[in-house]
Amino acid sequence: MKVYINGMGAVSPQQIWNKEGPLLSQPCDYAGDRLSCVEPDYTQYIDPKFLRRMSRILKLGVAAGAIALQEAGV
Repeated sequence: MKVYINGMGAVSPQQIWNKEGPLLSQPCDYAGDRLSCVEPDYTQYIDPKFLRRMSRILKLGVAAGAIALQEAGV
């Protein structure tokens, strides 16, 4: 079985899901030992009626998967 990676997506402390310009063209500065994610607008990826029942971690994972599928053209 052959597997090909056609797209990738992530939600992270740096805004890498926004495709405006090169990767990390405007990095976010942080002070301290804890980072928080720059979260995308979830309504672009998930139906709003499902959003209120989803945990934050689940929203992050579904958004990252949707970004990967969008990049792959699926």
